Amino acid sequence: MPENVVSKVSGDVLFFSTIGSFLGAVLGTNILVHYLGVAETIFISTFALLLLACFLNKKAFVATFVFIPILFIFTIQYQNQNYIETNEYGSYSIRDFKFYDVDGKFFMSNGSLSSFIGDKGEKVGYIKTVRDILFNKLALENKDILTLGAGGFILSHEINNNNFTYVDIDPEIKRIVEEHYLEEPINGEFVGEDARNYLIKNEKKYDLIFLDAYTGMASIPEHLSTTEFFQLVKNNLKEDGILLINSIADFSFESKFSRAFIESVSQSFPYCYIMPENFRTDTGTNIIYLCYNKERVKPYTDNLNNSGKDFWESYLSY
Repeated sequence: MPENVVSKVSGDVLFFSTIGSFLGAVLGTNILVHYLGVAETIFISTFALLLLACFLNKKAFVATFVFIPILFIFTIQYQNQNYIETNEYGSYSIRDFKFYDVDGKFFMSNGSLSSFIGDKGEKVGYIKTVRDILFNKLALENKDILTLGAGGFILSHEINNNNFTYVDIDPEIKRIVEEHYLEEPINGEFVGEDARNYLIKNEKKYDLIFLDAYTGMASIPEHLSTTEFFQLVKNNLKEDGILLINSIADFSFESKFSRAFIESVSQSFPYCYIMPENFRTDTGTNIIYLCYNKERVKPYTDNLNNSGKDFWESYLSY
């Protein structure tokens, strides 16, 4: 075969391969997954490949005919039996469960436990701790509260004396929760956007920002764990504002993540109270960070120690 013919054939193959990769990426994630679902996209893509195989080799027709029902069972039927909805951001399901001796239901995202609410509206676990801190101990009222990561929208459930805004990367999660989980409208405003992008464009200052975003069972999105991100959070807080974080890690700082994460937070928020949900050492636990938007001050040293004076000034001001 002449060299120029080989070059043309190779170029055509590369051209069509590139076009196919581009169309596959665009059609798959931006159209099929978005409008149909994950399982439907897998089924259609595999079915198209099987048709192509039949076109190239008619002997593949029988195998394709046998495989299609199996493909349907392990994709679309499996999805319909196990999930209420899937899209490019998550696979969502509802599971009846007894949690902390309370009967209720879990809202699950990507196979992990995202939120729990009791049959009588009970709140248990870390969200109960967070709600107790904010609305009982700190007694927040008429405050502007921003939650990064919607979960099941439980933070504001039946709390009517504060203004809530939820930001979540999945624009459909509000509808999914309202229809299948809470079975009522959420309490607050909702923005379907990446949390970091929202903070970059936002011009409003909040009294409290609650970071509760996860990509899985225990993983905070990487771009929401950096020093740059927490500086961005600081810029969106009022001068006396509070940052609250729900993290999952070991409370004894054995892991590198637990140490590096608090270092990232403390660059912008040096004064935090850290409260583990439990003190088990054999597994990670929910750890609540309560951080105040205060500027760093100089520590006491032997040659410059005003601790006594400062203490009594603060004591007399109570």
